Amino acid sequence: MSLAVGLFAIALCAQLAAVYLTIETRTALRDDFRRRAYWATFVVAITGLLALAAGVADAPALISHLRAPLPIAIIAAAMLLGILVLLLLRFDNALTARVAVAAEVTAVLCAWYAAQAPYVLTQLGVVQPAAPHVTLIIFLWTSLIGGIVLLPSLLLLFGVFKRAPID
Repeated sequence: MSLAVGLFAIALCAQLAAVYLTIETRTALRDDFRRRAYWATFVVAITGLLALAAGVADAPALISHLRAPLPIAIIAAAMLLGILVLLLLRFDNALTARVAVAAEVTAVLCAWYAAQAPYVLTQLGVVQPAAPHVTLIIFLWTSLIGGIVLLPSLLLLFGVFKRAPID
């Protein structure tokens, strides 16, 4: 099951990236990314069904939780959003497709959460599973330093790739 879920996650990331890049690229590449996003959406549907089938065999408890009304409704919404993404890509509405694909990925995550929520760390509060104070301080400082290092790099990257091409 973990392989099927991993393939599904990779397909979702590929779909998300391809849809987002349809706006960020110029004419020739835009059509290429639109095609890739279109096919990635089909791959998401196939791998999603594969993950569900693997879950029936390997994780019947998880599948029984996914059959509850709330996860079913969220999964149906994700499927409808996938169809909407296909239609929006077909009619070259990349900006709305971007919103729809983000909503689709969010719906997939929400369905997983809705199935798992009653069973994840039910006996613990917010403070009990937290890392020791020293670990949290180290994490805070390394995150701050990492952000200081990463931010100029990201600004340079966006500056280089967002400027108009030299003719």
